[in-house]
Amino acid sequence: MVSQVDASTVSAGTLFSESKFFVPDYQRRYSWLPKTQIDEFWADLSDGVDDAEYFLGLIILADGPGRQEIVDGQQRLVTLTILTNALRLIALMHGRRLVAESLRTDFLYAMNFETEAQVTRIQLTDPADSSDLRTLLEAESIRAIDDEANSPIYDAHRRLWGHLEADLSKHENPALRVGQWSEFVTKRLTFAVFKHPDRGAAFRVFEVINTRGKILTPTELIKSHLIGTSSDHRDETYRRWTEIENQLDSTGQLDQLTTFVRHVVSLDHGYVIPRDLYDVVSKRYSGLRGVESLLASLESFLPTYLQMLDPGIDLESTEMQMRAFSLADALSMSRFRPLFLAASCEPNADELYRAIVDIVVPGTLAGTFGTGSIEAQFTRAARRLRQGASWDAELKKLGDLRPPRAEFELRLLRGLNRSQAHVVRSALLQNDPAPILMGFPHLVRPKNAENWPGFSEERFDQVGTTIGNWVLTTMERRPPGARTPEGVKQKITSKVLECEISPNIDEWTADAVESRSADVSNSLPELWYGH
Repeated sequence: MVSQVDASTVSAGTLFSESKFFVPDYQRRYSWLPKTQIDEFWADLSDGVDDAEYFLGLIILADGPGRQEIVDGQQRLVTLTILTNALRLIALMHGRRLVAESLRTDFLYAMNFETEAQVTRIQLTDPADSSDLRTLLEAESIRAIDDEANSPIYDAHRRLWGHLEADLSKHENPALRVGQWSEFVTKRLTFAVFKHPDRGAAFRVFEVINTRGKILTPTELIKSHLIGTSSDHRDETYRRWTEIENQLDSTGQLDQLTTFVRHVVSLDHGYVIPRDLYDVVSKRYSGLRGVESLLASLESFLPTYLQMLDPGIDLESTEMQMRAFSLADALSMSRFRPLFLAASCEPNADELYRAIVDIVVPGTLAGTFGTGSIEAQFTRAARRLRQGASWDAELKKLGDLRPPRAEFELRLLRGLNRSQAHVVRSALLQNDPAPILMGFPHLVRPKNAENWPGFSEERFDQVGTTIGNWVLTTMERRPPGARTPEGVKQKITSKVLECEISPNIDEWTADAVESRSADVSNSLPELWYGH
């Protein structure tokens, strides 16, 4: 057991000969492809085989039961195992039996001293991957391997064997080249290794020092924790968790799993920052009862959460729910999802959705609801509501966080992006603070317009993206040629929604837009602040 973080640089031979590894159940299957990652891996190693030392990157490990748990580095360690096995077989082919046995002992197998059995040094979670790798390691010659076998493990072995054969064919003494490769892999190929006392510590270090662009989500660790703490119900826990993953994946939202779990956990335990999610879950949801509690909450809230992620999804919902979630989606208001989840459990959910919209839309449009402090306050309110607090009292306190009406009016005189303009113009045309989002917003006088009298580029920078220059149309994309007054008159004005005011292009100047924006700024806040 490692009592503290242990960081070192070691040769691949030392790392493997002194360790046994396992791939935890939260990791994906072996997935490197022959013509991309495998070829890149081979190219890296073949370029360095004659160097004094070659660095193959960072490996992050955590203490596990009898083996080191691979937090980061699975694909490289498994691929190196496959390469070493191919090298072992090619060594046997060229009569280098001692070299082959050394590779087998250092890299591929370890002794179980209790049973005196030989066990593979790396243990894979996926049964098919594990079976494929074991078959390859047990082969006594390349002829014993099924040429027709098809899996990522077999494909990688076949590709690396081909690369080794091609490399050896370039040398007058292939047997000597086998020895050079074996020495390189064992002694001169190095890793930076971080070993940690537990997976939580390993995960936190992974977040800080990983520079290869891969995101390891806390939910991968949570999945492993829930399965591991489920005792005899591991299969059922795995099935239920996988079903949650599948539902998110089927709608293209699997990347939202971590946020979903965090929001549901926050309803039980208050605001949780992302980096603390695994620690909170592992402490608060342990044992079968804890696992059942979390899974039941996730399953209960999932349909509502899916609608928040995709308001157009084909699930049963009320019109007010669709409106509220569409507005939240358009304005990127994911921070308020716990409050919407809490409201979804109430018999007067639609009334509460509207009340929440009255608070969060003006705060978001004004730019004052974008901080972590605001998210924490809304999430803590959601938890109190789940515990039985008064909705009237909590909504009153949250409403007090909105910007003053005068500040909101000033904000409407500044520029808006497309989504903000969509919400504002829809609310204006429907006279409703929770409108149905209608049509598609477009600027009348666009940026980089050509020959637009009374509307210079300088004036566009001042008022060009204010609400007075936006209209709602039936076109999702702006058509080519709609950059001049005449082009806009021909291609935009005829597509303006019937309920929208069709712009008079001949009089569409910066001053006219400024006046139009001022009118909206004076009248629109009444929707959210007038009751």
